[in-house]
Amino acid sequence: MTTSRKRSLLAVALVGALALAACGDDSGGKDAATTTTSTARRSTTTAAPTSTAPTRKVTDAVGTAKRWLAAVANGDDETAVALLSPRSLAKIGGADGYRRMKIELAEGWGAWGRAGDIRFTARTLPFPKDAAVVIVHGNVSQEGPPRESWNALPVVATDAGDRVEAFLDFGTISSNPSEGETLAEGDEVKITTATPSDIYVIVDDQPAFMPELRDVDTSGATWGFFPSKLEPGLHAVTVVVTREGIEAQRFELTVH
Repeated sequence: MTTSRKRSLLAVALVGALALAACGDDSGGKDAATTTTSTARRSTTTAAPTSTAPTRKVTDAVGTAKRWLAAVANGDDETAVALLSPRSLAKIGGADGYRRMKIELAEGWGAWGRAGDIRFTARTLPFPKDAAVVIVHGNVSQEGPPRESWNALPVVATDAGDRVEAFLDFGTISSNPSEGETLAEGDEVKITTATPSDIYVIVDDQPAFMPELRDVDTSGATWGFFPSKLEPGLHAVTVVVTREGIEAQRFELTVH
């Protein structure tokens, strides 16, 4: 073999070796490619729920009660009817029904409107929030000379403003001791209603509270409470029944 032929073969072998070495570096020494994926974060905003529940509140229970009592006492039918709640008007048959009751109302609620020295106290209820009970206390002449008396007049908030809710009837409400009886110190007062609906009690003109439930069935409920120490004299237990509207019934009891 000639010298030039040997050199040609050596050159080919050298090129092949270098190619193999290069292939080895590519597979083992070369860094792997890195792929980065960027994902955009989606921002979601949730709007706060908007309540559509009514937020009515009685703003002037005492003023409304005074205006209604004065209208009844003065025979101002238009004002008296306008100050009644829609539920009360529906219960008595509207303005015509009110006029049919004029004599009875004049001798009853009208006497409170004519009395000169009456104390008015408004008490709100834990529920419903759109109602109050105005407790009236003083010397009133009803079918005889003036005497100390208590009474209670519900007032509710409506879209048209505060209105008197005087005529709702949720069935029989009774008290033991009953109207006019004596309440001895330490005695329990028991209330029976013809409905299982919640009730509240107002003793005299103190804040309203819910008595303890003693028994309940489909015919109604019995509640009980022990009054705090009461001074001798005439006192009032007002029972407030809450359903679609409110009813307030007063019981006068004497403590010796």
